[in-house]
Amino acid sequence: VPGKIVSFLARDGDHVKKGQPLMQLDKSSLELQLKQAEVNIKGLKDDVKRYSVLNKADAIQGVKLEKATLGLQAAELQKAILQDKINKTTIRAPYDGIITMKFREKGEYAAPGIPLFQLVDISTLKFTIHVSENEVILFQKGKTYPVSPNVFPEDILKGKVSMVSAESNKMSHDFPVRFTMKNTPDLEVKAGMFGNVYIERGENKESIVIEASSIVGSNIHPQVYLVKNGKARLHDITISSRFENKAVVSKGLKDGDIIVTTGFINLFDGANVLIKK
Repeated sequence: VPGKIVSFLARDGDHVKKGQPLMQLDKSSLELQLKQAEVNIKGLKDDVKRYSVLNKADAIQGVKLEKATLGLQAAELQKAILQDKINKTTIRAPYDGIITMKFREKGEYAAPGIPLFQLVDISTLKFTIHVSENEVILFQKGKTYPVSPNVFPEDILKGKVSMVSAESNKMSHDFPVRFTMKNTPDLEVKAGMFGNVYIERGENKESIVIEASSIVGSNIHPQVYLVKNGKARLHDITISSRFENKAVVSKGLKDGDIIVTTGFINLFDGANVLIKK
């Protein structure tokens, strides 16, 4: 229902419950229309009562009673419509949450399609990670994994996988995995915070960690320059995950291998290299 804003019943930062009044729109015109409808209903009820007596005495035609009865029904319907509009002039919270922003001010006009509040429900959180093709197979929809917020590492939340993407991101080639979880009782975790998901792998094999800047090629076909016999050779590797500026190599390198980490200008497959210690 469009109308002029006459008062706010909640402020930024307030915790509100579903159905709690947030804003009141001007309803004076609608209330006058409702009073008019009630007067009409009273007159029509009197007409129906009078015509009913006369109709029993065959003093009037029955069509007059029918018209008065239909008019009364229409007036009562109009009253119900007006009452519904008056109820809707009180803007209520659609769900439990926290008001994080107010978009309108007192005296401004509210209409359908114009946002009034930003209401955030953080009692249930959604957390999305992006993993490589080697890691996406470790997650199963419906299974629960421990999730720890970065700012509250001691709080371990139970994240249930709600979505495992069937398609990778066309730019990064990572696969989004989304978790749904309950927030802490005092709602410590806020929208937009970062965290970590912990998963137990089936094997306890040590992996090789290299600088991400050492990788050449693409995310689909990562390679490094492996130094053998004084020459740089392009060598295929498999990356299982990335963190910060590091990459975890699960296949293609072994302990003791020497790779080129800097000085890629004019470097090519088979180029002679000199290792400086």
